Amino acid sequence: MSKRVLVIDDEANLRWVLSEALSDQGYEVAVAANANDGLAAMSRQPADVVILDLKLKGMDGLATLARLRERWPDVVVLILTAYGTVASAVEAMQRGAADYLRKPFDLEEIGFKLQRALERAALQQEIRYLRQSQKQATTAGLIGSHPVWLACREQLERMIDRLPLLVLVGEAGVGKAQLGHYAHATSQRHNGPLIELDGALLTEPILVAALHEAGQGTLLIRHGLNWLNWLLAQSLQPRIILTSLELPEQPVPTLQVPNLNQRRSDIGLFARAWLGTQSLSAAALQQLEQSYWSANLPELRHVLERAAMAANGQTIQPEHLPYDLALATAEPIALPAAGLQLELVERSLLQQALQQANGNKTRASELLGLSRHQLLYRLEKHGLS
Repeated sequence: MSKRVLVIDDEANLRWVLSEALSDQGYEVAVAANANDGLAAMSRQPADVVILDLKLKGMDGLATLARLRERWPDVVVLILTAYGTVASAVEAMQRGAADYLRKPFDLEEIGFKLQRALERAALQQEIRYLRQSQKQATTAGLIGSHPVWLACREQLERMIDRLPLLVLVGEAGVGKAQLGHYAHATSQRHNGPLIELDGALLTEPILVAALHEAGQGTLLIRHGLNWLNWLLAQSLQPRIILTSLELPEQPVPTLQVPNLNQRRSDIGLFARAWLGTQSLSAAALQQLEQSYWSANLPELRHVLERAAMAANGQTIQPEHLPYDLALATAEPIALPAAGLQLELVERSLLQQALQQANGNKTRASELLGLSRHQLLYRLEKHGLS
């Protein structure tokens, strides 16, 4: 769909020239002779770009710009100005105009500046969308009213402004990275940048550059314990948050993040947040709360999404939940005091699953909570393929 441009200028010849030139460039063009007509045209059909004369009769360009930005904050405004009023055009840009065009103008320059302004606006809109998406994802990861979860958050809030380095410890999928984002957002350094890195992919030059970029902000390193000794040897300017699956050997400040099995009463809150208008029956919620979640929040979300598809808009019932979920117990299998051979147990379970599935590998993989690829890998490993 072509972009719509509104030209607001009190010179009839200029309006005609711009209308013809921009139409030839593929834009849909509307014109107005004064501010009131222009605002009325925007009310009828908002434009993507407004080319606005700074020296209008009646309501001038700066006042019109303020009205446009108030009612249509995403509209791109290009200012038309005479040679002697460039300072006013700069003031207009400080008030939200994207660029200015000096009379007499060049039609190629107008086309170039218009396209550049549209690309910049699209980029800013994408950045706003990504930030909002990140905020929503972070907020979703912080859902919870269970006492153990609230205690974890309260402890984090007490620690975050006192410590230059903190390690968040917990199983995969419990929300350590989201807590890191939350820690930055609620800290005294929230105006500084938040730099997030994967510790497994870091090199020393990248880490040095990241420390410099973070400055008075926060550096969040996921799976970053392998860099702990190096970081402790540095003069830390930004705050450092590391996430880890296990406790560090060094005596550094740590915070244990609870897993989903320790806060099953929060499952209903996650379901409401992720399912939206899709309803969940009490029986289905009870089954979810009684299940054991080895992969925590990602596993729960996957199960809820599958159940929503199976329910097809209806209330989610226990029969809509994955049938292998019913096999999950509220507690993990106890390890015998004498120990066991894990390889033999895995081989036995593979054989049993194939037998129950009558050799159907897809069904067998579902019985074991594996993907088909994972099942095939294990069958080959045990010589059962």
